[in-house]
Amino acid sequence: MTAAAGRIPVIVCGEAARGDDAAGFAAIPLLAPATLAAADVERAGQLDLLLLLDLPDGAPCVVVDAV
Repeated sequence: MTAAAGRIPVIVCGEAARGDDAAGFAAIPLLAPATLAAADVERAGQLDLLLLLDLPDGAPCVVVDAV
């Protein structure tokens, strides 16, 4: 995942069809418009290490997942 310049990647994990596992997906639309404008949201389902390895060294990243 490569975020656009100046935007922070947000990787959302979970399964939308599994109720509580969809908490991350449900939270994204609740973010303030300014927050969404600064984010590149990636709906990943299950976190894939390759998504993180694609980020530049030292780049910020947010991972959203239900536990």
